[in-house]
Amino acid sequence: MSKIKITGFGGQGVILAGEILANAAVMDGKEGSAIGSYGSAARGGLTSSEIVISNEFIDAPFSEKPDVLIALSQDGYDKFVYTVNQNGIIIVDSGMVSIKPLPKQYELQAANIATSEIKSPVVANMVMLGALSAITEVISKTALINAIKETVNEKFVELNLRGIEFGFEKGKQIK
Repeated sequence: MSKIKITGFGGQGVILAGEILANAAVMDGKEGSAIGSYGSAARGGLTSSEIVISNEFIDAPFSEKPDVLIALSQDGYDKFVYTVNQNGIIIVDSGMVSIKPLPKQYELQAANIATSEIKSPVVANMVMLGALSAITEVISKTALINAIKETVNEKFVELNLRGIEFGFEKGKQIK
């Protein structure tokens, strides 16, 4: 069982990323569950998504100690960094987050990649999912691609797929 928390601020696509990740788990032949949480302000407030991926039935979709934390904002990182289990990993958007000296942290500039390489800042969340796939192998890139095709509005599929591809390549480089 893998427990993943994605955190950022409203408007970064944190909830969508969790939904895509849970759908990708199902497409990989696993069980997947995602629950999103918004702060008091949907846009700009702290947002998080808890995802559980398992080979067996998921009886508790929440995780107090995630195996993986993906942080797209400083507030989210600061709030959840010490909740990650002892052997867990942290993946941060280093253009948005200043990290603490902790083990097993991976940094990539997802927002910068999304803006400069893909020409769309809204796919930083997909860059992070691609990196997650490459770094942890908890979900396959193929399943992420298929989940995007099933979940995202048709006119945004190609853009999101480019985010996955860039993130996957960057994830392989930093692994």
